[in-house]
Amino acid sequence: MSKKQKKTNKLTVIIIASLLLIISIGLVAWAFYLHGHNSSTDESTSTADTTSSGTSSSTDSSQAETATTPTVQTDPNEGYVTIDEWGVRFKPVEGLLTAVYFMASNSTDDSYRFSVQEIINAEPNCATDGFLSITRRSEPTDNYYESLLATINGYYYYKEDANSACSNNEANLDLELQQSKLLKESVKSLEAMEKSAN
Repeated sequence: MSKKQKKTNKLTVIIIASLLLIISIGLVAWAFYLHGHNSSTDESTSTADTTSSGTSSSTDSSQAETATTPTVQTDPNEGYVTIDEWGVRFKPVEGLLTAVYFMASNSTDDSYRFSVQEIINAEPNCATDGFLSITRRSEPTDNYYESLLATINGYYYYKEDANSACSNNEANLDLELQQSKLLKESVKSLEAMEKSAN
């Protein structure tokens, strides 16, 4: 190879390397431009995302000053047994297992029966009887077997205890009596449900 060819090859390698370097710098600059452009168009969505997820990926100090502080929405009825159909709730006392309610099959009143899921699982006939019932009336009543629990939003809520235990065996009967007592104590706190801030 002649000196002239070596110089030409060397010059070609330098030109190709320079072009590759310029193209690489251009690609990096383009990537930064796209990233910055996407961040600025996502500012409105990152502020919206802040309220739903509680975090924001933006580090722009001007955006941080204008962004609202996220608030955590909690259910005001959490920890209560809620009767959604009536818009009322009660606070279960300590020791009460999973309270459940159901419409009595022969009921013509606006009435629900209450029991505990663990008893129903052990004694299927307890699924129809329950420990007590609560009836909602638009007018007061003087039935001797019902006691007034509360007057809420123009309705009168009455409690009626079950006539007998529904459990057939001794172990379940003890649990039923204990849970029945706790449920009767719990329903005394019957009140209107709180509406969530949503």
